[in-house]
Amino acid sequence: MKNLVLMFIPALICGVVFTSCNTEKAEPKLITSDGLYVIGTKSGVVPTSITDLVFTDDDIVSFDVSPVGEMVFTKEKTEEIISRARLHSELHFFIDGKPVFSPPIKIYFGWGSLDDIDLQFRISDYNKIYLTDIYQHLDSLLVIDREILEKEFEANRQKRKQEMDVLIKYLSDAGKIVDRTGDTVPPELEEPSLPVTSDTLQHVKTELGGCNLKSSLKNDNTETKDDTVLITVSDESVHVFVGLNYICKEIPFETQCELINDVMCMTIIDTGGGYFRCMCYYTFDFVFKRQGTVNQKYKILLIDPRKENPVILSEGILKDKNENINIDLPQEKGTYTGKIIMNSNPCPPSDFPCVPGIVLWLETTFGDYVLSLTHWIFDDKIIVDGVEYSEGDEVEISGTVTVYKDMHSKEYSVLEIESIKKKSF
Repeated sequence: MKNLVLMFIPALICGVVFTSCNTEKAEPKLITSDGLYVIGTKSGVVPTSITDLVFTDDDIVSFDVSPVGEMVFTKEKTEEIISRARLHSELHFFIDGKPVFSPPIKIYFGWGSLDDIDLQFRISDYNKIYLTDIYQHLDSLLVIDREILEKEFEANRQKRKQEMDVLIKYLSDAGKIVDRTGDTVPPELEEPSLPVTSDTLQHVKTELGGCNLKSSLKNDNTETKDDTVLITVSDESVHVFVGLNYICKEIPFETQCELINDVMCMTIIDTGGGYFRCMCYYTFDFVFKRQGTVNQKYKILLIDPRKENPVILSEGILKDKNENINIDLPQEKGTYTGKIIMNSNPCPPSDFPCVPGIVLWLETTFGDYVLSLTHWIFDDKIIVDGVEYSEGDEVEISGTVTVYKDMHSKEYSVLEIESIKKKSF
């Protein structure tokens, strides 16, 4: 940014009543600068002074022109900018001395307020900053409210688009524009990194499912189930499956896995923004490659920007499957015919807490089996080879049945699916 040029408008007030006065008082310093600068004020106040300068284009690293609208600042200035923003309620953007947005942009902290349909400057609890309107979804409003606001919102959005184009062009000329439209993986996770490895486990990937895979969330296609944590240990891998009821959101969850003080920490991160007024069921499958006997402390955390501290979803010890299997009862391979039902999941004996949930079972004449496709199925349907199977379907399944004992020493059977087809009548 070019140097700011200040115009001082001095005023000399002298009064002579038997004495002389030579007191000088300067008016606020006015800005006549080229380049981009942003000034903060209280609501309805017209900026006149650089003393309320919040940031300039020199402070900006990048601006994401996708609907997310994240604005990244230099590490040295981010905290300072946030501190300055807390002193104000509006931001006034100027380019070459001319205002960019009229009216100015309101400042919000967190994502709790969803009733403003205008463009907003949002600062998350984790110091991420957004210039966006993605958080406001008219589909989540009552019909009567939606009809009233739709025309107003669209007209305002078109006006703001023209203003935003001015800002985008300026930042584009400065080489500070990025476009993450359609990204499914957070950019910071795209860079290759060494796998997280303990003595017995190596993190391979984390698979997202449930509402994580929905491109559009509305009240008519959401679902809620019991929050669930399920750990499955096989000969080659360990799956830590998490099912979570959470507010419907547009911006994808982020996940990370790291070894801290010999504890395998799996973290689900809500970076904020893009909320709908409904609930949805999100799933996360942390996949590990096992190395020898499994005996690993673990912790599953949820970072919710609306809460002060991380939420512990589960913690305990991941152990080899043989400690939970009744090895006196054989595994049986065969073909099983019956009806798919939804029922409560069993609770194996273990050092980690069992979280109640609902899973798919196969109901047969000779007994019921928990269905598994490398892990228990908490969705109300499964898709195998492009065919959907759901509750109530009569099916024929080939696979292996293993008998376990739950925390009360009651036996239950798990059917690992190798092939499945709908029963023909």
